Amino acid sequence: MANLVALDVALSAQFVDAVKECWADGDAVFPIDQRWPPAMRDRILADMRPTHLIRSDGSRIHLTDGRSTEDGDALLIATSGSTGSPKGVVHTFDSLHASANACHQRIGFNAHWLACLPPAHIGGFSVIARSLMLGLPLTIADGTTAEAITDATRVGATHVSIVSTMLDRIDPSAFDSILIGGAKPPEIRPANAITTYGSTETGSGVAYDGRALDGVELRIGPSEEILVRGPMLMRAYRDGTTPFDCEGWLDTGDAGMFTAEGNLRVHGRRTEMIITGGENVWPDAVERVLLSDSRVRQCAVFGRSDKTWGHAVCALVVSISEITESELRDIVASQLPRYCVPKEIRFVNSLPQTPGGKVDRRALSI
Repeated sequence: MANLVALDVALSAQFVDAVKECWADGDAVFPIDQRWPPAMRDRILADMRPTHLIRSDGSRIHLTDGRSTEDGDALLIATSGSTGSPKGVVHTFDSLHASANACHQRIGFNAHWLACLPPAHIGGFSVIARSLMLGLPLTIADGTTAEAITDATRVGATHVSIVSTMLDRIDPSAFDSILIGGAKPPEIRPANAITTYGSTETGSGVAYDGRALDGVELRIGPSEEILVRGPMLMRAYRDGTTPFDCEGWLDTGDAGMFTAEGNLRVHGRRTEMIITGGENVWPDAVERVLLSDSRVRQCAVFGRSDKTWGHAVCALVVSISEITESELRDIVASQLPRYCVPKEIRFVNSLPQTPGGKVDRRALSI
């Protein structure tokens, strides 16, 4: 059995070196999010039960109540917790290598990665894993400011993985490829920006710009559920359970469809669907229409309990320039049925987000 080593270290060369050392010993790593408040950190550590803990001062502590993991396991990583308590997802060396290889089969192997996202989330850790698994050069950004990211390109970084809210902080032309995950990508984006679809369970993105990576199988189930199968998927959750059916398919919890061109279009989490007056409304569809107007920078559509309609369609909007509620409703009504038009709209300065850069839908309210 292998050790499970929690890394209480910020993104840095020290963090990468710790991963290397643990992997060289055949141990799995569990990155601790440096933004977790102490109570959350303690709760997650108690749930995940690592056998050892490495601190930022370099000390390594043996934890007496820890539990080992299986040989071949490389990573335990917590889900974002955007729809509930975080779960521990276990990936093996084989699944991480399959994910890295599939990514570079699509974008090419001549890459110098820039790591700038928190490594306690799969989008951030996968950059490090790709570099270590495939022997690619890696630069660690000193933060996520425009200056820090620009400085990284001066030392040769050519590829970066970011969340969509970071896109306006960087000079896109400085990179060969920009992978965008986490929150909804902007409708208008640079030609070298690639939208990714994936999750912690899938070991990062499994579809780029709607097209499955090599080795990935995508299927739409009878209730519009998105199903995924492939060698980069997780082994199990930390509690030993697995989310796979008898044929190895993972139900992602998302709903979607294939376009006429064969591209995957994601509607959103199935639990996010709004039923208003007996009609089904996908927030993603309304959000796409709102974002089609250049005056809208970000938006989030959700349902609120309503005595008349069951649920009312509501929207929070971050605008770039002046636009009225009436104009926004007209925009939606011109492209979608009337029942999709938000009954309530509120303008805000920003949207609540999880640490992984996704909209925190549990925090949405009017």
